[in-house]
Amino acid sequence: MQIQAVQNTSIIDNVSLQAVQQTLTKIKQFQAIVQKSLKQNFDYGIVPGSQKPCLLKAGAEKIIMLLGLRSEFVIEDSVKRLGRRILLLSNKMQTL
Repeated sequence: MQIQAVQNTSIIDNVSLQAVQQTLTKIKQFQAIVQKSLKQNFDYGIVPGSQKPCLLKAGAEKIIMLLGLRSEFVIEDSVKRLGRRILLLSNKMQTL
């Protein structure tokens, strides 16, 4: 019976560290642009009942546009009417 040596290779062995560094630099640059673009209490803010700021709908849509994407809203459920005046819609947003 002949035993063959198995060579273990790691995924990281084939990764270009220069490419990783370039990607991290681009991410930091994009984050700086996002931080300069978003406005407090409009794009992000503290939701009642929470302690930390969170991204609001307007901010999420702004980030989508900065990425060169667009959003599309699809009605998932039919319109529901509660009482005389309140209507609820169930929408789903997709990025394209």
